[in-house]
Amino acid sequence: MTSTKPAPRNRLRLWWLIALLLFCMNLMILQRRPIAQGIAKQALTLASQDKTDRAWNYIHTADWIWPGTAESAIASARIHRRSGEMGEFGRSLRLARFEGIEKERADREETLAEAQMGQMKTAGPKMVELLEKGGNEAGEICEAYAKGYMRIRDFNSAISLLEGWANEIPNDARPYAWIGQIQAELQASEPAETAFRKALTIDPSNAQAALGLGQLMVDLKNPAESIPFFKIALASNSLGPAAAVGLAGSLQAESRTEEAE
Repeated sequence: MTSTKPAPRNRLRLWWLIALLLFCMNLMILQRRPIAQGIAKQALTLASQDKTDRAWNYIHTADWIWPGTAESAIASARIHRRSGEMGEFGRSLRLARFEGIEKERADREETLAEAQMGQMKTAGPKMVELLEKGGNEAGEICEAYAKGYMRIRDFNSAISLLEGWANEIPNDARPYAWIGQIQAELQASEPAETAFRKALTIDPSNAQAALGLGQLMVDLKNPAESIPFFKIALASNSLGPAAAVGLAGSLQAESRTEEAE
């Protein structure tokens, strides 16, 4: 019985498929680093939105594709800075510099850490230049400086900066959430409520505004109205525990003890 040999055309097609497969594999290997950097840049954006869990997932994915990119390190630094973990922030920032992040970006992150800690003698004179060059980072810059002014209890400067941020970027809920928090601390209930509700109109899932409004409703002896706001804030890892305590108290005040347990 004679065996049939593959037709020359079929053999040529097979070799082309093998060559194409090898080319694609080679391309994937060569593109691993840029792909990882692109994913890590998304983590930086998520960190600014306080979506910390998702940001870490993006960083871990980027590191799996290509370990230790500068973008992963700068994103990690931002998460640690925003969480107040300054030791970890410093280590991540040094790694980002070592891996070749642009000097301007690393310096900006360092200045934002100084601002956030209330070191305005150092960070204050740099704010205008940062905002001029910040581009889509303007919100991140304003937030860090506002936190710093709040830390040193210069509430007028904080509110002025936040109002400017809100005017420049009207679809961002964060400045209104911070304004609400400051007004609540100043026991100005009406402007605090207005600011919190404005933030939630823009972003109904904003945990900071929801928690602040829930706590304000409790202070105003209206625990029933606080319940849906505490439930919104439960989704936040950082604010969820405070929201759970507030929710339990409001449910008990409304004699809904079974739900509070």
